[in-house]
Amino acid sequence: MTRHFHHRGRWIVFPHYPSAFARFSAETGPEGPTERFWPRRQWGNGFFRYAPRISSDFHDIELGTDEATGLQLRQDGLACESGTGHAVFAFESPYIYCGIPDPVRRVPSVGGAMLSAAFVLPPGTTARIEGAPERSEDWQPLWSSGGLSGEVNCKVDFTPLAEARYRLRLRLVLEGPGTTLKQFETQLWFIVSPQSLPALRSVGANRMRLHSGDAFGLNTRTLMLEHLFNKPESIAAAHAVHNLRHEPDSFSRVLAADTSQPWRMVYELAAPQNGTMAWAAVYTIIEGRRPDEAYDGHTVRIEISDSLEGPWQVIAEKPIMEHPQGWHFGLVRAGPLWRAQEQRLRAVVGEERGAGPSHRRALHACRERYAAHPAGN
Repeated sequence: MTRHFHHRGRWIVFPHYPSAFARFSAETGPEGPTERFWPRRQWGNGFFRYAPRISSDFHDIELGTDEATGLQLRQDGLACESGTGHAVFAFESPYIYCGIPDPVRRVPSVGGAMLSAAFVLPPGTTARIEGAPERSEDWQPLWSSGGLSGEVNCKVDFTPLAEARYRLRLRLVLEGPGTTLKQFETQLWFIVSPQSLPALRSVGANRMRLHSGDAFGLNTRTLMLEHLFNKPESIAAAHAVHNLRHEPDSFSRVLAADTSQPWRMVYELAAPQNGTMAWAAVYTIIEGRRPDEAYDGHTVRIEISDSLEGPWQVIAEKPIMEHPQGWHFGLVRAGPLWRAQEQRLRAVVGEERGAGPSHRRALHACRERYAAHPAGN
């Protein structure tokens, strides 16, 4: 990863930005994100470079792929044994991906997600590269060898797929015996606040230290699940719901069907490929209450259990916070999960007793971030 204090022209122009540029001349415009007041600092950029060593002499492919089927790793590359084989690579960033945009959105952004690859294609074989947003199966064609043979190199700009996302997947497909992936490399650019970079100890050269592993000292891989409740599929993804009314286009979004009772949502976490979860961090955003709303002290809480039958353990709890405009507040908890491969997380608003507006709090977003040991560990 490389981070620059100053930007390299890459940022995100969301659909409503061009009209906002015209309406609010005193605010940030086509020049990109800029502080409102002096010193009017701007944003920073950085990029992730991924270039696995594709050889049986190294473990890069074993560790880097989410899935590899019908392929054999040899010293000279990743080869299709017979028929069709593919390898899937997942990319996840703590910073949002971006490219070089057109400030009025006439053409798609470019230069934010780049891929280069080298293949050896015997006559009659083909290679394809596909991409999917987030962790979906919505595979989109990015490149095809189209009848080429011999040593074939390609360069692909897939910025439109990556832009304004934190996660995506790439699938490299090899069709025909002997089809070989010799090399590939990706460069994914992101936008970041330069002020979040730590200060250097001294001007000039500084000693840097690289370490691996998570906050618990474990060699885990972090995965993130995110549910945004302005989308119907976020409710469909729940393992179970109780007393819920979903209004995705409203300010509240998630409400109690019966306002005299609390609502509940249950989401299930499971480590991929039969792995074991090591820890989880859960974050949720809840609508606050206005000063004129009646409030009897009910809380919002997050519970965890190994089964739907319970017992449920409260891992985070907070009163419904007051704000003049009812703005949102967050509830977060992180900790180890040593007991089982699966856990269920439940967001609960209010207790079983009582009624009142506190039962109508909105859950605007729920994010689960967890780490899993690879299968077999």
